[in-house]
Amino acid sequence: MTNRIILLTVLTLLLGSLALTQDSSAISVTGITLPGQEASVPAECETETTQTAKVVCAANAFLGTLSDEQKTEVLLDLTQENAVRWSNFPTPFGERNGIRLSTLDTAQQTAAEAVVKTAMGEEGYTKAMQIRMADDVVASASGEEGGQVEFSSGAYFLAFLGTPNTTDTWILQFGGHHLAYNVTYKADAVASATPLSSLRLGRRKTAPPTRPLIMSTTVWQRCSLV
Repeated sequence: MTNRIILLTVLTLLLGSLALTQDSSAISVTGITLPGQEASVPAECETETTQTAKVVCAANAFLGTLSDEQKTEVLLDLTQENAVRWSNFPTPFGERNGIRLSTLDTAQQTAAEAVVKTAMGEEGYTKAMQIRMADDVVASASGEEGGQVEFSSGAYFLAFLGTPNTTDTWILQFGGHHLAYNVTYKADAVASATPLSSLRLGRRKTAPPTRPLIMSTTVWQRCSLV
């Protein structure tokens, strides 16, 4: 119970701090800095003419940094079973697809974050990184590192269901504790998106248009029918 109170207190203080901060690069709480600040839309992707093409370009740039074994963790079949496998619970209680960020080297992790930034837009990406940082703050304040419940900015996962492309259907999944971002691309457009942020840090303005939060089975139905 004491740990639970500590977690809630820290998160409340953190969110208050984040809400008042305009310059995301300056955010620092108890010596913990905002992750993912080295990521940017790859230069070679900036010239793409559509948003989906930019995301596909960034995804391919990320895949280019991985070993064959790592690619098998990221590139998964586009099936209903995989489409509904996501959670906003902390590790190990949430079942997720994809490769864990903490298993990547610095260059690979930056490339992975670049995919997320390209897909979510500047403001949406900043909110996602704030949520990741919140886990680091909670872990530091509560002494939960290495415990049964894991709080860490590295315990977030990235997966592609289907091969990233601008003609057929595929899904980008990025998520971890308090964050589940699932976006379906079809025929060079966003067919559906289900951003779930339990911390409710704000709404994205620069990310692709989104629809109201829907059940994960509906994600698959829209993927199949849109």
